[in-house]
Amino acid sequence: MGHLPGAPHAHTWASSWTGPILAVCVLFSCLPLAGAVDFGVAVVPPHPTMGQMVTLLVGGARGVAQSCTWYRRSSTSETDQILTFTSPDTQSQGPASTGRETLGGDCYLRIVGFTPQDNGSFTLIIRARGRSQALFVRLQLAG
Repeated sequence: MGHLPGAPHAHTWASSWTGPILAVCVLFSCLPLAGAVDFGVAVVPPHPTMGQMVTLLVGGARGVAQSCTWYRRSSTSETDQILTFTSPDTQSQGPASTGRETLGGDCYLRIVGFTPQDNGSFTLIIRARGRSQALFVRLQLAG
């Protein structure tokens, strides 16, 4: 596309750099997303009944979780710690464990024989790719 005789030249320094600058801005704005991991917790079954096995599945943790710790309630107090996973061979039981909980390598928490005492909030602290994230879930006995 040309320009009219006598009209100022449409190609300026600013417009010649707009494309590359825009491309670099888009590239750098996407870099944090590449390393980010989104986690979520699903209760299975969603409405547990008395005596049922309940699993708190953690989406997005498989293969990226460096460690995870489950707590009873919405706190991260040491007294509320249930289980901690730091490697496939290293798990530790906390003071809030009832002995009915197991922890999987992808950070899921399984509770066998669901009781009314299991009602309430649970907190998961998961560490992946050098960052920690807290997730919260609430269990409620169907009834």
